[in-house]
Amino acid sequence: LGGGLLGFVRSVAPTQWDKDIRTALLERVAACVESFWDGASVEMYGSFSTRVALPDSDVDLVVSDPSEGGIEERRKGLVDVLSGQHWCNGVVLIETASVPVVKFEVAESALMPLPEGRAGATLHVDVTFCCLG
Repeated sequence: LGGGLLGFVRSVAPTQWDKDIRTALLERVAACVESFWDGASVEMYGSFSTRVALPDSDVDLVVSDPSEGGIEERRKGLVDVLSGQHWCNGVVLIETASVPVVKFEVAESALMPLPEGRAGATLHVDVTFCCLG
């Protein structure tokens, strides 16, 4: 049982390329946020950051803002900026969720060249917001 379980864990564990593609995604989203939102930062959280992600796990990002006010306009601003990026698809803001979230999809091949033999997947991204002010 132990060997079989370890084999399964190894087979579903993120590879270095999985880590690199998610880092590239984080950097691109952070650049979009920083282009119009002074003082905000973007971090990854959830299953990938805690190293329990499965290959098809979504990517959870949080935008932290140390300033006060204007968060609704900034969320909509992020939707506008992301919608203009060729690598983002289906960008939507769900304001009625208990925690407002921006959701979108990204083809891995739009972020980095795919390694030989890898079929490109679609990353599902959720961006939430934390106002610290």
